[in-house]
Amino acid sequence: TEFVSKGTEVVTVEEPSKKAAAEGAVLWYTKQIVSARVARFTIGAVMSVIFNPADAEHLKRRNGAFVPANGLTYLPNGFEVIVGKGHLIPQNFSRLSNFNYAYSEKPETMNNFRQDLLVWEGEETPRWIADADGKKLPQIRSICSIEADLTPALAGLKQVKSEHGVEYWLGEWNVRCIYGGTKLQARLEWEVQGKTYQGPIKVVPTSVLK
Repeated sequence: TEFVSKGTEVVTVEEPSKKAAAEGAVLWYTKQIVSARVARFTIGAVMSVIFNPADAEHLKRRNGAFVPANGLTYLPNGFEVIVGKGHLIPQNFSRLSNFNYAYSEKPETMNNFRQDLLVWEGEETPRWIADADGKKLPQIRSICSIEADLTPALAGLKQVKSEHGVEYWLGEWNVRCIYGGTKLQARLEWEVQGKTYQGPIKVVPTSVLK
């Protein structure tokens, strides 16, 4: 497929029995969350949310707030919906999710990227994956982890200024996931001077993560 040719890699363990179990887990999870091309559960990812002091829920979570290099205040454990429960998933359906890092100084290297894909097994979709004390909600379950080397995206870093006048270096990239096939696949995308580049991503089944 298009995604395989662009470098998607499903990582499993080496032992034949465990390898079969791990590969089967990816296939099983995909079949479990998609039935007759309709998502049985809400698929999403964790994200940081800009702190809003006028939001009562944010005030409950303010002890976990943090301030990165862009000078803005964020809260952890937000839930970003990628595919909603009941959503019709056509063949080769894909969804693009944006991620970014803020650096006070231009880095010489960039860290590897890792993001867990999650499913929400409850009814009403939550705003958060954890309660105000940071305890993970029991209806949230990890499908797999996607990992990528961000080194090639270093050339796309931009020096910007926040709305509060703080200067910092911004690294932005996208993760495109495909859900329409029998296996979850993904690729990394970033831009340099208006041109889009692509790189490989590893899809690691949760069952082999430590």
